[in-house]
Amino acid sequence: MILKCKDIISLIEQEAPLFLQESYDNSGLQWGNPENEVEKVLVCLDFTQEALKAAIDNGVQLVISHHPILFEPLKSINTGIGKGAMLFDCIQNNITVYASHTNFDVADNGLNQYLADAFELQNIIGLKNYYNHYNRQLVKHEYSLGRVGNLKEKLKVDEFISLIKQRLDIPNVRVIGKRNNDEIQNVAVFCGSFDGDIEVLKEKKVDALITGDLKYHIALALEEIDILTVDAGHYHTEKPFIKVISDMLKSNFKDVIIIEHYGNDIFSFR
Repeated sequence: MILKCKDIISLIEQEAPLFLQESYDNSGLQWGNPENEVEKVLVCLDFTQEALKAAIDNGVQLVISHHPILFEPLKSINTGIGKGAMLFDCIQNNITVYASHTNFDVADNGLNQYLADAFELQNIIGLKNYYNHYNRQLVKHEYSLGRVGNLKEKLKVDEFISLIKQRLDIPNVRVIGKRNNDEIQNVAVFCGSFDGDIEVLKEKKVDALITGDLKYHIALALEEIDILTVDAGHYHTEKPFIKVISDMLKSNFKDVIIIEHYGNDIFSFR
């Protein structure tokens, strides 16, 4: 069987339809030809110069990234620098680039569900259901930004923070809130940047929020309502994208070779 880029793209879009993406997003084909044949795929969080080099060195035909490299339209293309140079290198090496971003965050088996499962949350529901979709069988389906569920057992704050560091393999986190002696059980997860909807956290009676990005004033508001919030970093809450996509491809396309490119967190701690 000849495998084409469009076959892999079709599988991803079955799991995470493009209509689920946020209005500001640009998920989907970034550049390249979906009709091209593919034997090797590189999966990454960000399509950087380092990721491009790995793709070229490994003879990859398709790159799947979480964050789109093209968020805004290019007004000019300089093939000697930046994104223009990357585009030129991809054309020369016949590399197609595809992104699955906020649509994959909210998908049934997407990033937020992965995070909820990573912490073994029980009775998982959507944190904020925002899109009701009727499929061909007219069955109602609700997609959600974030997830919320219960820990198997209540944890003290320090125990809870240690669990996050362990499950996400991360040395440091930022913590907001004053729950030093409280126990945590009802937990919300929101990968990447928390959108600031504090009311939904109150409605769901959340004890703690795990997210990857917080603005200062949102952090202040969270502290005021006494919700323990752990900012584990954008990179660390979304790097599981690489494993989730890789596992999906391996289980559906036995002959395709997957290169997992994790890169590094853009932030360093000293």
